[in-house]
Amino acid sequence: MDESARLGLPYLIPNQAQKHVTVNEAFRKLDQMVQLCVQSKAISIQPEAPLDGEAYIIPASATGENWSGYAVNTIATFQDGAWAVFQALAGMRAYILDEAVMRVFNGADWVAMAGAAPSEESPVLGINTIADLSNRLSVKSDSVLLQHDDVTPGNGDCRLNVNKSAPAATASLLMQSGASGRAEIGLTGDDDFHIKVSNDGSVWRDAISVDKDTGFVGIGTDAPATPFHVNAGLANVAFKLEGTDPTIVFQMQDDTTTSTGNGPILFARTGDNTQFYTAGSDRCGWPGRDRDIKSLGAVECSCRRHRCRVANRR
Repeated sequence: MDESARLGLPYLIPNQAQKHVTVNEAFRKLDQMVQLCVQSKAISIQPEAPLDGEAYIIPASATGENWSGYAVNTIATFQDGAWAVFQALAGMRAYILDEAVMRVFNGADWVAMAGAAPSEESPVLGINTIADLSNRLSVKSDSVLLQHDDVTPGNGDCRLNVNKSAPAATASLLMQSGASGRAEIGLTGDDDFHIKVSNDGSVWRDAISVDKDTGFVGIGTDAPATPFHVNAGLANVAFKLEGTDPTIVFQMQDDTTTSTGNGPILFARTGDNTQFYTAGSDRCGWPGRDRDIKSLGAVECSCRRHRCRVANRR
Protein backbone atom coordinates (compact mmCIF):
# COMPACT_ATOMS: atom_id res chain seq x y z
CA MET A 1 0.00 0.00 0.00
CA ASP A 2 1.46 3.32 -1.10
CA GLU A 3 -0.89 5.68 0.80
CA SER A 4 -3.08 5.82 3.90
CA ALA A 5 -6.56 4.34 3.60
CA ARG A 6 -8.61 7.34 4.69
CA LEU A 7 -6.87 10.60 3.75
CA GLY A 8 -4.68 9.15 1.02
CA LEU A 9 -1.44 10.43 2.54
CA PRO A 10 1.56 9.04 0.62
CA TYR A 11 3.89 6.60 2.39
CA LEU A 12 7.64 6.57 2.24
CA ILE A 13 9.06 3.38 0.75
CA PRO A 14 12.41 1.76 1.59
CA ASN A 15 15.43 3.27 -0.12
CA GLN A 16 13.24 6.01 -1.69
CA ALA A 17 15.08 8.85 -3.33
CA GLN A 18 13.96 12.47 -2.72
CA LYS A 19 11.93 11.55 0.34
CA HIS A 20 11.15 15.20 0.94
CA VAL A 21 8.86 15.24 -2.11
CA THR A 22 6.59 12.55 -0.63
CA VAL A 23 6.66 14.07 2.85
CA ASN A 24 5.81 17.54 1.54
CA GLU A 25 2.90 16.15 -0.47
CA ALA A 26 1.48 14.61 2.71
CA PHE A 27 1.96 17.86 4.61
CA ARG A 28 0.21 19.75 1.83
CA LYS A 29 -2.84 17.49 2.13
CA LEU A 30 -2.88 17.76 5.89
CA ASP A 31 -2.63 21.54 5.68
CA GLN A 32 -5.92 21.62 3.77
CA MET A 33 -7.85 18.79 5.42
CA VAL A 34 -7.08 19.43 9.10
CA GLN A 35 -9.20 22.23 10.66
CA LEU A 36 -10.89 22.61 7.28
CA CYS A 37 -12.12 26.11 6.46
CA VAL A 38 -13.64 26.98 3.07
CA GLN A 39 -14.65 30.26 1.51
CA SER A 40 -18.03 29.04 0.31
CA LYS A 41 -20.12 26.06 -0.76
CA ALA A 42 -22.39 28.18 -2.96
CA ILE A 43 -19.95 29.87 -5.37
CA SER A 44 -20.14 27.96 -8.64
CA ILE A 45 -17.80 30.03 -10.82
CA GLN A 46 -14.10 29.23 -10.49
CA PRO A 47 -12.33 32.32 -9.03
CA GLU A 48 -9.97 34.05 -11.42
CA ALA A 49 -7.42 35.16 -8.83
CA PRO A 50 -7.65 32.99 -5.70
CA LEU A 51 -5.23 33.37 -2.84
CA ASP A 52 -2.86 30.55 -2.02
CA GLY A 53 -4.49 28.22 0.50
CA GLU A 54 -8.11 29.19 -0.28
CA ALA A 55 -10.54 26.29 -0.41
CA TYR A 56 -14.09 25.83 -1.76
CA ILE A 57 -16.71 23.10 -1.64
CA ILE A 58 -17.76 22.40 -5.21
CA PRO A 59 -21.52 22.97 -5.76
CA ALA A 60 -23.70 21.57 -8.54
CA SER A 61 -23.11 22.97 -12.04
CA ALA A 62 -19.68 24.41 -11.20
CA THR A 63 -17.95 26.14 -14.11
CA GLY A 64 -14.33 26.95 -14.92
CA GLU A 65 -11.30 25.34 -16.49
CA ASN A 66 -10.71 23.11 -13.47
CA TRP A 67 -13.95 23.24 -11.49
CA SER A 68 -16.14 21.98 -14.30
CA GLY A 69 -14.41 18.59 -14.00
CA TYR A 70 -14.70 18.32 -10.21
CA ALA A 71 -17.44 16.26 -8.55
CA VAL A 72 -20.11 17.91 -6.41
CA ASN A 73 -19.20 18.25 -2.70
CA THR A 74 -15.48 17.68 -3.27
CA ILE A 75 -13.01 20.18 -1.81
CA ALA A 76 -11.06 22.33 -4.26
CA THR A 77 -7.97 24.08 -2.85
CA PHE A 78 -5.55 26.48 -4.47
CA GLN A 79 -1.99 25.43 -3.60
CA ASP A 80 1.33 26.60 -5.01
CA GLY A 81 -0.36 28.31 -7.96
CA ALA A 82 -2.57 25.39 -9.01
CA TRP A 83 -5.91 23.82 -8.09
CA ALA A 84 -6.06 20.49 -6.28
CA VAL A 85 -9.16 18.53 -5.38
CA PHE A 86 -9.84 16.25 -2.41
CA GLN A 87 -12.68 13.82 -1.80
CA ALA A 88 -14.91 14.68 1.17
CA LEU A 89 -15.27 11.88 3.72
CA ALA A 90 -18.26 11.16 5.97
CA GLY A 91 -17.79 12.89 9.30
CA MET A 92 -15.48 15.57 7.91
CA ARG A 93 -16.26 19.04 9.27
CA ALA A 94 -15.73 22.41 7.64
CA TYR A 95 -16.31 26.02 8.65
CA ILE A 96 -18.07 27.94 5.84
CA LEU A 97 -16.83 31.52 5.90
CA ASP A 98 -19.59 33.21 3.86
CA GLU A 99 -22.26 31.51 6.00
CA ALA A 100 -20.46 31.69 9.34
CA VAL A 101 -21.68 28.11 9.88
CA MET A 102 -19.97 24.86 10.81
CA ARG A 103 -21.05 21.97 8.56
CA VAL A 104 -20.43 18.25 8.51
CA PHE A 105 -20.34 15.93 5.51
CA ASN A 106 -22.84 13.10 6.04
CA GLY A 107 -21.71 11.09 3.04
CA ALA A 108 -24.12 12.81 0.65
CA ASP A 109 -24.14 16.52 1.50
CA TRP A 110 -22.63 19.20 3.73
CA VAL A 111 -25.26 19.84 6.41
CA ALA A 112 -25.36 22.13 9.42
CA MET A 113 -24.07 20.38 12.50
CA ALA A 114 -26.99 19.08 14.58
CA GLY A 115 -26.96 19.86 18.27
CA ALA A 116 -24.23 22.47 18.04
CA ALA A 117 -24.79 24.84 20.94
CA PRO A 118 -24.72 28.52 19.96
CA SER A 119 -22.16 30.77 21.56
CA GLU A 120 -23.08 33.87 23.53
CA GLU A 121 -22.99 35.76 20.23
CA SER A 122 -23.80 33.29 17.50
CA PRO A 123 -23.98 34.87 13.99
CA VAL A 124 -26.77 32.50 12.87
CA LEU A 125 -29.09 29.97 14.48
CA GLY A 126 -31.19 27.36 12.69
CA ILE A 127 -33.73 25.24 14.58
CA ASN A 128 -34.68 22.14 12.59
CA THR A 129 -33.50 23.97 9.46
CA ILE A 130 -30.50 25.85 8.03
CA ALA A 131 -30.06 29.53 8.82
CA ASP A 132 -28.13 31.91 6.58
CA LEU A 133 -26.93 35.51 6.57
CA SER A 134 -30.30 36.74 5.25
CA ASN A 135 -32.37 34.78 7.79
CA ARG A 136 -30.02 34.61 10.75
CA LEU A 137 -32.71 33.04 12.92
CA SER A 138 -34.60 30.29 11.08
CA VAL A 139 -37.16 27.96 12.66
CA LYS A 140 -38.95 25.08 10.97
CA SER A 141 -41.89 24.06 13.15
CA ASP A 142 -45.67 23.63 13.07
CA SER A 143 -45.97 26.17 15.88
CA VAL A 144 -43.81 28.53 17.93
CA LEU A 145 -44.48 29.44 21.56
CA LEU A 146 -43.21 32.58 23.26
CA GLN A 147 -43.88 32.13 26.98
CA HIS A 148 -43.59 34.65 29.78
CA ASP A 149 -40.66 34.12 32.14
CA ASP A 150 -41.76 32.26 35.29
CA VAL A 151 -38.28 30.97 36.14
CA THR A 152 -36.03 34.01 36.67
CA PRO A 153 -38.78 35.15 37.49
CA GLY A 154 -39.97 37.82 35.10
CA ASN A 155 -42.83 40.28 35.53
CA GLY A 156 -45.46 38.10 33.84
CA ASP A 157 -45.36 39.99 30.55
CA CYS A 158 -44.41 38.54 27.17
CA ARG A 159 -43.56 41.08 24.48
CA LEU A 160 -42.06 40.69 21.01
CA ASN A 161 -40.10 43.81 20.05
CA VAL A 162 -39.55 44.61 16.37
CA ASN A 163 -37.30 47.65 16.08
CA LYS A 164 -36.28 49.57 12.96
CA SER A 165 -33.55 52.13 12.43
CA ALA A 166 -35.51 55.05 10.95
CA PRO A 167 -39.08 56.09 9.97
CA ALA A 168 -38.51 55.20 6.30
CA ALA A 169 -37.47 51.64 7.21
CA THR A 170 -39.83 48.74 7.93
CA ALA A 171 -40.71 46.88 11.13
CA SER A 172 -43.44 44.39 10.34
CA LEU A 173 -44.85 40.89 10.43
CA LEU A 174 -45.02 39.43 6.91
CA MET A 175 -47.34 36.52 6.14
CA GLN A 176 -46.59 34.47 3.03
CA SER A 177 -48.14 31.76 0.90
CA GLY A 178 -45.64 29.64 -0.98
CA ALA A 179 -42.87 32.13 -0.01
CA SER A 180 -44.83 34.99 -1.63
CA GLY A 181 -46.17 37.81 0.54
CA ARG A 182 -49.93 38.10 1.00
CA ALA A 183 -50.39 40.20 4.16
CA GLU A 184 -48.17 42.53 6.18
CA ILE A 185 -48.80 44.19 9.54
CA GLY A 186 -46.66 46.88 11.11
CA LEU A 187 -44.71 50.06 10.37
CA THR A 188 -44.06 49.82 6.63
CA GLY A 189 -42.13 52.74 5.22
CA ASP A 190 -43.25 55.25 7.88
CA ASP A 191 -44.27 55.34 11.54
CA ASP A 192 -48.02 54.89 10.96
CA PHE A 193 -49.58 51.48 11.60
CA HIS A 194 -50.56 49.61 8.42
CA ILE A 195 -52.35 46.44 7.46
CA LYS A 196 -51.49 45.67 3.84
CA VAL A 197 -52.52 42.91 1.45
CA SER A 198 -51.23 41.64 -1.88
CA ASN A 199 -52.39 39.05 -4.38
CA ASP A 200 -48.95 38.53 -5.94
CA GLY A 201 -46.36 39.55 -3.33
CA SER A 202 -45.31 42.52 -5.44
CA VAL A 203 -48.17 45.06 -5.54
CA TRP A 204 -49.41 45.96 -2.06
CA ARG A 205 -52.64 47.69 -1.04
CA ASP A 206 -53.30 49.52 2.22
CA ALA A 207 -56.35 47.86 3.79
CA ILE A 208 -56.26 49.72 7.11
CA SER A 209 -54.03 52.58 8.28
CA VAL A 210 -53.84 54.25 11.67
CA ASP A 211 -52.23 57.70 11.86
CA LYS A 212 -49.61 57.81 14.63
CA ASP A 213 -50.31 61.48 15.46
CA THR A 214 -54.12 61.56 15.47
CA GLY A 215 -55.16 57.93 15.91
CA PHE A 216 -57.44 58.39 12.88
CA VAL A 217 -58.33 55.12 11.14
CA GLY A 218 -58.36 54.88 7.36
CA ILE A 219 -59.84 52.13 5.20
CA GLY A 220 -58.65 52.25 1.62
CA THR A 221 -56.47 55.26 2.40
CA ASP A 222 -53.10 55.73 4.11
CA ALA A 223 -53.91 59.34 5.07
CA PRO A 224 -57.14 59.34 7.14
CA ALA A 225 -58.45 62.90 7.53
CA THR A 226 -61.21 62.08 10.04
CA PRO A 227 -61.49 59.66 12.97
CA PHE A 228 -62.97 57.10 10.56
CA HIS A 229 -62.12 57.69 6.89
CA VAL A 230 -63.28 55.34 4.14
CA ASN A 231 -62.06 55.72 0.56
CA ALA A 232 -63.95 53.44 -1.79
CA GLY A 233 -61.79 54.32 -4.80
CA LEU A 234 -63.54 53.16 -7.98
CA ALA A 235 -66.03 50.99 -6.10
CA ASN A 236 -69.69 52.03 -6.16
CA VAL A 237 -70.26 51.21 -2.49
CA ALA A 238 -67.97 52.54 0.27
CA PHE A 239 -69.74 51.12 3.31
CA LYS A 240 -72.25 48.29 3.51
CA LEU A 241 -74.45 46.99 6.34
CA GLU A 242 -76.00 43.57 6.02
CA GLY A 243 -78.06 41.37 8.27
CA THR A 244 -80.80 38.76 8.42
CA ASP A 245 -83.26 41.13 10.14
CA PRO A 246 -85.59 42.87 7.61
CA THR A 247 -84.60 46.24 9.08
CA ILE A 248 -80.95 47.33 8.91
CA VAL A 249 -80.00 50.28 11.10
CA PHE A 250 -76.97 52.54 11.37
CA GLN A 251 -77.06 54.68 14.52
CA MET A 252 -75.00 57.71 15.58
CA GLN A 253 -75.36 58.94 19.16
CA ASP A 254 -73.38 61.09 21.55
CA ASP A 255 -72.46 59.83 25.00
CA THR A 256 -74.57 62.41 26.92
CA THR A 257 -78.05 61.82 25.44
CA THR A 258 -80.81 63.07 27.73
CA SER A 259 -84.49 63.93 27.36
CA THR A 260 -83.51 67.52 26.55
CA GLY A 261 -80.26 66.90 24.68
CA ASN A 262 -79.50 65.69 21.19
CA GLY A 263 -80.97 62.29 20.59
CA PRO A 264 -79.74 59.54 18.29
CA ILE A 265 -79.54 59.84 14.52
CA LEU A 266 -80.69 56.68 12.78
CA PHE A 267 -80.58 55.53 9.19
CA ALA A 268 -82.93 52.59 8.59
CA ARG A 269 -83.55 50.40 5.57
CA THR A 270 -86.89 48.53 5.71
CA GLY A 271 -87.84 46.73 2.53
CA ASP A 272 -87.58 49.29 -0.28
CA ASN A 273 -87.65 52.28 2.10
CA THR A 274 -84.58 54.18 3.26
CA GLN A 275 -85.41 56.32 6.31
CA PHE A 276 -83.64 59.00 8.32
CA TYR A 277 -84.67 59.78 11.90
CA THR A 278 -83.71 62.34 14.51
CA ALA A 279 -85.21 62.39 18.00
CA GLY A 280 -85.26 65.12 20.60
CA SER A 281 -85.38 62.67 23.45
CA ASP A 282 -85.12 58.93 23.23
CA ARG A 283 -85.22 56.61 20.22
CA CYS A 284 -88.11 57.05 17.76
CA GLY A 285 -90.85 54.46 17.86
CA TRP A 286 -90.31 53.43 14.23
CA PRO A 287 -91.20 51.62 12.00
CA GLY A 288 -94.90 51.51 12.86
CA ARG A 289 -95.15 55.18 13.95
CA ASP A 290 -93.79 56.99 10.88
CA ARG A 291 -95.54 58.07 7.71
CA ASP A 292 -94.95 56.80 4.20
CA ILE A 293 -91.76 58.53 3.09
CA LYS A 294 -91.83 57.40 -0.52
CA SER A 295 -93.93 60.43 -1.42
CA LEU A 296 -92.85 62.85 1.34
CA GLY A 297 -89.68 64.88 1.53
CA ALA A 298 -89.65 65.93 5.21
CA VAL A 299 -92.62 65.52 7.54
CA GLU A 300 -93.44 65.21 11.19
CA CYS A 301 -93.43 61.68 12.49
CA SER A 302 -96.78 60.41 13.76
CA CYS A 303 -95.19 59.99 17.19
CA ARG A 304 -95.13 63.77 17.80
CA ARG A 305 -94.26 63.38 21.45
CA HIS A 306 -90.73 62.42 20.32
CA ARG A 307 -90.49 65.46 18.02
CA CYS A 308 -89.17 63.17 15.27
CA ARG A 309 -88.43 64.25 11.73
CA VAL A 310 -88.62 61.84 8.81
CA ALA A 311 -86.97 62.50 5.48
CA ASN A 312 -86.74 60.57 2.25
CA ARG A 313 -83.05 59.93 1.67
CA ARG A 314 -83.40 57.43 -1.14
